[in-house]
Amino acid sequence: MQKSKAQQKSNFDKTSRTLAPLSVNDSVRIKFGKIWKLEGSFMKVHSDRSYIVQTADGGTYRRNRSVMHKTRENTSDIKPFDALVLQPDEPIHDNPQVVLLSIPDFRNYPIINPDTGYRTRKGRLVIDIRKYAGNEWTK
Repeated sequence: MQKSKAQQKSNFDKTSRTLAPLSVNDSVRIKFGKIWKLEGSFMKVHSDRSYIVQTADGGTYRRNRSVMHKTRENTSDIKPFDALVLQPDEPIHDNPQVVLLSIPDFRNYPIINPDTGYRTRKGRLVIDIRKYAGNEWTK
């Protein structure tokens, strides 16, 4: 059994390569399904295999390094991260004073122009694509 494991590892390592490490505020593209589409800025390492990335629309994603590509694109619309992000999270049981933060209810926030989109239950603004609006997409 150990011999077959060693042989399998040897065969895998012949074609594998190590990925370049990411540093804070590096521009990355994230893979969704078969498409590399979302551009974001690398935020921090979550664990050995997962990384936290923030996108231009404000979304925060935890992804494996294999579905992230470092790019040279400019992500100037994403604000840079400060060094406090890199500090490890403190466990709640070690901290005697637990502060509960209130999460704003985005459902009550008005939409400025209702023709441009709608808000989801989580508060994310969804903008319709004009090309597919109404029955135009069936023509």
